[in-house]
Amino acid sequence: MNPHSKKTFDTLKIDCPEFLDSAKAELDESGEYYLKFEIDHPSVDNDSSVFFNADDEMFTVGFDQHHCHFYVFEKLNFKTELQDAIQTIQHIIGNEWVLIKCLKEGQFRSSFLLDYAEVNSSEIVKHKWMDADSTKVVIVSWNGDLDAEFSV
Repeated sequence: MNPHSKKTFDTLKIDCPEFLDSAKAELDESGEYYLKFEIDHPSVDNDSSVFFNADDEMFTVGFDQHHCHFYVFEKLNFKTELQDAIQTIQHIIGNEWVLIKCLKEGQFRSSFLLDYAEVNSSEIVKHKWMDADSTKVVIVSWNGDLDAEFSV
């Protein structure tokens, strides 16, 4: 594995070994292996998973059509960025954060994560990450209990 992934694996082995149950080494475009793991969705009817990878001096966390990056180069702290990435996963699978997908004419435009306590249809459309051209908002939660959609 590349050095970044090796360091990540060694840290997770101590701090969050449960996330390594589905870990594997994937080959990147440069021919090096990087660490990746996925957490399958709890519903057999849903193929969305949460994924994590450590490649190119960053961590990537994704859910459904959304993903976000946590960079560890320059002056950013490896441990802090890894902790933020893991906390993002924990918030998603803990059903504390939901995914907000913005659509226009059925086509995906953008997405962002939002604390469930902030989910209110009238407030979502005012959110700073809301795509102004969107005609529909879809809320996706990890366990499905909070899923909804509405026109804007």
